[in-house]
Amino acid sequence: MTDSRRKRALIFMTRKRKKFISIITLICLLLCSMSILHYLHLPEQGDFHNLIFLVDNIQEQKETNTDEILQEPGEEESESEIGNNNNNNAINNNNHDPFYDKVKLLDVLRNMDVDPHSIDNSTWSQVPTWKSITEVWGKEPRIYGLEESCSKFRNEIPAHKRHIAVGGIFSTGTNLMAQLLQHNCGIPERIEWIGNRNKGHGMEWQVPWGKHNPFRYRGNHSVKEFLRDKRDPKLEDYLPVVTIRDPYDWMKSMCKHSYTLRWDHTRGDVGQECPSMVDEKTGKIRKITAKFGADSLNRIPFNNSLVGVWNTFYGEYFHKIYGDVPVLVIRFEDIIFFSKEITKTICECAGGKLLGPLSIYSDKEASVGDFHYVVGSAVVGKGHGPVDNHRNGIVDSWIKYSKPRSQQKEKFSSTDLGFIQKVIDRNMTNFFDYQVF
Repeated sequence: MTDSRRKRALIFMTRKRKKFISIITLICLLLCSMSILHYLHLPEQGDFHNLIFLVDNIQEQKETNTDEILQEPGEEESESEIGNNNNNNAINNNNHDPFYDKVKLLDVLRNMDVDPHSIDNSTWSQVPTWKSITEVWGKEPRIYGLEESCSKFRNEIPAHKRHIAVGGIFSTGTNLMAQLLQHNCGIPERIEWIGNRNKGHGMEWQVPWGKHNPFRYRGNHSVKEFLRDKRDPKLEDYLPVVTIRDPYDWMKSMCKHSYTLRWDHTRGDVGQECPSMVDEKTGKIRKITAKFGADSLNRIPFNNSLVGVWNTFYGEYFHKIYGDVPVLVIRFEDIIFFSKEITKTICECAGGKLLGPLSIYSDKEASVGDFHYVVGSAVVGKGHGPVDNHRNGIVDSWIKYSKPRSQQKEKFSSTDLGFIQKVIDRNMTNFFDYQVF
């Protein structure tokens, strides 16, 4: 063989060898990638947040492995190290992964500057997946009055005079909604008119006729904030945002703390014995009365016991019994799971904008991002007990209000269930997607 032919053969073999090595390398990379993804069990969402979550997990796993290598034989791990390792081990298995399909909830915690790993696995195991939450409450908020009220309010009221004010019956998240609006929303024209955002954002703690007072008192009673406003506001300048809650859940909450409602029932968390709206011996409906700030001297009677209170209070808004006034009625449950979305929708309805967190109220530590989430209890303020501003406040709410609604049926007697089916306002339950058992 000549030198030239020998040289060509050598070049040919070298190229073949390089090609073979390249193929083997690609196969190895593919197998390694598949192994890593299988090892991490990344949730199937493909968005940017999942990419960040994957990088975080890889970095945490790398640090954990380094710690294991440096650990001396027989050296015991601290409780915090064991907790971190348990978190990482859980991430590696979808069946036991505490963060699986919880990217949206993780984003909320990070926006609050809370490390998800600072919450123990036993708590995370109780937090629902986003899929299970949307199966219970749907994929987006349900808001009554959105289409007709927003345009009417903006067209009739000059921007610099607009207010958004919160109302709702007891234990429906009125304080939570007010805090979310005050922390995040502002009407630019009004802020410019007043001169600063702190006093000019236009987000009011309660409607002019009183936060918990029925709509019938509009124009017949005024709270002191409304009366003392030197700018002479009109009732029409206020867009009412009224919070409503699943009627079964709300009735059970009244068993624990009935506020000013009074009826013959056993108080406390007493299972099926409460609300006991019908006397099982006589079949008579138990009478119920309530006292409101707008009429503190008299007790107001309601038909159809406790479920009748729910029907009447919200029916006055829903059925426009006292006039065609712009109003939004929002679900308490949407405030829990769609805090930012529903705050933005309400804010824009009145021509406002999310302006970033305003650190003048409680929960100042609850935001490092572009939205202020409220850490404390859903009912915060005078009459509700101390504020519970621990990092698990919002997590506890996710756990509590995401349980399948079919479980509510077990908390009521058959007599109460039959009575609710008979008298509850189906137009409202259907609109807000509240199941009737």
